[in-house]
Amino acid sequence: MSTEAAILRAIFDRRGDDTPRLAYADFLDDHADRYPLPAEARQRATLIRLQCEADRLDGPAPDCPNYLGHLPCECAACRRYQAVRELWEQARAVLSEARGGETNADRWAGPARGVAQVGPGSYRRGFVHNLTVRPDLWERHAAALLAGLPLEWVWLTWWPRDMTGWVADPGGLPEWVTWLDPSDGLREQLHRCERWPGVLFSLPHPTQTYGR
Repeated sequence: MSTEAAILRAIFDRRGDDTPRLAYADFLDDHADRYPLPAEARQRATLIRLQCEADRLDGPAPDCPNYLGHLPCECAACRRYQAVRELWEQARAVLSEARGGETNADRWAGPARGVAQVGPGSYRRGFVHNLTVRPDLWERHAAALLAGLPLEWVWLTWWPRDMTGWVADPGGLPEWVTWLDPSDGLREQLHRCERWPGVLFSLPHPTQTYGR
């Protein structure tokens, strides 16, 4: 197994650990000239570092009167929150940069290209974390998507025809779910499926079919 393959394997095996992700960023920088587009390899390394730092600092919005009142503030909580926002904006700029009609978010989506909807908001800690896909395409391409991406969250555009093995309101939610705003109803849409136990699924409201 090559060094690059070994690092990527570690990213999949230790999904909650930033160490292999940051090791991959170093690898991309150190070996950028071996890639067809060295500048793009360095951009990918920059993205990984930006998002890992943003994720490390991230947390709930400050419980600060100035923040809640949309006023400038220099307290520690507001400074942290502003720093996180700036890191995410820098990461979004990297992912949104286009070349040849495709953004970096498109090009770095691996097996999701042409199968699922992926954008700057799909990335977390440098890799595709979530995507939007039709249930039939998910069934057809799940093996390749899960083998090629450290996916944790899949948005289905409509309800699967067969709900056998699907469980609503799953327990043992990962830490990133705690940052979801309880008021937007996303937590109530979360499901797990026995066939793909490592992934959380968001199913639309029964009245939403998204062009089915």
